[in-house]
Amino acid sequence: MPISLVSSLGIERKNLRLAIVGAGGKTSTLIRLSRQLSPPVVMTTTTHVLPEQADLADESYIIHEPDEIVRILDGIEEPKTFFFTGGESEDGRLIALSDQCQVVLVNECTKRDIPLLVEADGARSLCLKAPAEHEPVIPEWVNATLVIAGLKGLNQPLCEAIVHRPERFSKISGIKLGENVTPTGLANVLLHPEGGLKRIPPGSRRLAFLNQADTDLLMGQAKIIAEKLITEYNCVVIGQILPEEDRFEAEIDATYIPIASVILAAGDSSRLGQSKVLFRWKGESLIHRSVRIALEAGLWPVIVVAGSDVEQISAEVSTTGAYVIHNKDWKMGQSTSVKTGLKFVPQQSGAVIFQVVDQPGLTKDLIWALKELYYQTRGKIIQPQAAGSRTNPVLFDRSTFIDLMEICGDQGGRSIFHKYSISYLPWHDPGILLDLDNPEDIDKLHHLESANHE
Repeated sequence: MPISLVSSLGIERKNLRLAIVGAGGKTSTLIRLSRQLSPPVVMTTTTHVLPEQADLADESYIIHEPDEIVRILDGIEEPKTFFFTGGESEDGRLIALSDQCQVVLVNECTKRDIPLLVEADGARSLCLKAPAEHEPVIPEWVNATLVIAGLKGLNQPLCEAIVHRPERFSKISGIKLGENVTPTGLANVLLHPEGGLKRIPPGSRRLAFLNQADTDLLMGQAKIIAEKLITEYNCVVIGQILPEEDRFEAEIDATYIPIASVILAAGDSSRLGQSKVLFRWKGESLIHRSVRIALEAGLWPVIVVAGSDVEQISAEVSTTGAYVIHNKDWKMGQSTSVKTGLKFVPQQSGAVIFQVVDQPGLTKDLIWALKELYYQTRGKIIQPQAAGSRTNPVLFDRSTFIDLMEICGDQGGRSIFHKYSISYLPWHDPGILLDLDNPEDIDKLHHLESANHE
């Protein structure tokens, strides 16, 4: 079943006050979201919209007095979508509600648990834009902001026919006027405090929709952009919205959300006879290697759960930016490390990848593959499989965290596998199966290294 835009963005009806800004499909996205959220839903604008845009709702109203809002909402007899504006300008466009009407609208929607969606930017129907001094007009009361970019503007000349306010776009992106818009340039704009991030209220969720991904080239370029944006946005969705008869259909290709790493490094290495985390291979300790791979694969934050070796581990990874957390109860089993690590995973992280430190065959390519499969499927648990055997690292969606926090003793994440449908990632390299548990495994590692050099 296709994933809806609402589900991909992770937004829900309750107490939703969403502003939509940017260019490349704001109104169609606004209408699509209003349908997927299940009416009643109220839409409005803080700038200007055309009458035909407001008429895409089931009912549209020009509001002059706050009492009109209460009367209309009191009279709802069946679920509908509504568009409220504040009058008509000289050029025939519909303008924003008065400040007083906005206050009443927010209060009434909150009281009645009605989602409120706000078109808070203008772009003259162009694919891309950079905001002027007065833009965007995002009210302080919004709790989520969706920034839209039309990918049809990629690979096109930076000019007025493609980009709204091209001079500002050029200054922020680093692209000269007349040169083609690149993925890196667009990402620069969307990440800039005077670009995509401009005037987003503190505490508001930052969401991005890379719209118009209707070719393999644009899809590939969108993935490059999404990987950059995820450092500053809570969620980045790639897809397209196309009109179909009297409604809008959204096709979601991928959803990017921040993924954290928790590296379990609190064991005592009793069977190996020496510290696993400090074991050096190819001139690098295994703990430093684990952290480096996680960072190179775009995981953030990287959380290392340490036990008795906490001081040595801290010294080994001091320059990486990883967070080292001391699990004082590490002797009570792996579950204590799992739960210790989860406590430090930030709220914006949609998933976590649990790594074990004694897996020298781990590569950043494997973690990238886990991430990509998750972005495409939003699987609850994803585990690699090589040569018919299942192995680490394992990805867990945030929805599984409540169960992970209930495991006890010497159990890890596998103890909750029976509660979920597991997705398996086929992996080509059986070297991922090697764990350093005893001295014989070290011999195997050196043998494998010698074989790879032959």
